[in-house]
Parts: sequence; C-alpha cells; structure tokens
Amino acid sequence: MKAFIIKSIVILFVTTGFTVNNLRNQTATIKATFDGFDEYGYSFLFTNEDDEEEIITFDSVSGDILKKYNLKDESLVGEEFEITYELVTVEDEDEETSSDKPVLKSIKKVE
Repeated sequence: MKAFIIKSIVILFVTTGFTVNNLRNQTATIKATFDGFDEYGYSFLFTNEDDEEEIITFDSVSGDILKKYNLKDESLVGEEFEITYELVTVEDEDEETSSDKPVLKSIKKVE
C-alpha cells in the first residue's frame, strides 16, 4: 500500500509539471503592427481578446528573420505582420523568481 501511495504521488508531480511546462511553452500567432526598434527591442502593437491595445517587445530577433525583414529600418513602422511567438520561462539571477519572455519564432507581412 505504501508503494502504491508513493507511486501515485510521483505520477501526480510528473504529470502536473509536464502540464504546466506545456502550457507555458505553447506558441501563439497574432496579427500585430510593427511599432519600431529601440534599446528595449522590437515592439509590436496588437489588440488582445478584451479588445484592448497591447505592446509586445522582443529583446532579440534571429538573424534569419532580420534577413527577411530589416526590423531596424524605420520604413516598416506601421506595417502589419502575422507573428508567431513562444513564451519561454527565464530564471532571474537570484533564481528565486522567474518571468516569461516572448521569443519571436516567425514573422510574415500581411499584404
């Protein structure tokens, strides 16, 4: 009986951890307007599900994406894109807290 309880607890922790990680690392695709590049990164404006305007900023973008769209060029400001990103959990230096960081996976200009 004791072995069964321990096994059940282990399965519960493994399953719970797996579910939380899967939810956190899912990708999302949105339509957003490029707002520009500054010292904080590449910013996009979008309307959330509550019909409120939000900004999402990517502190870095892959070289492949920058080859396709030079997001440092001001001529793309105001252009609409379909962007796919993933929220990745980042541990803070003190490792007592963590935060979710958006990572741009793909981008496509809406024509």
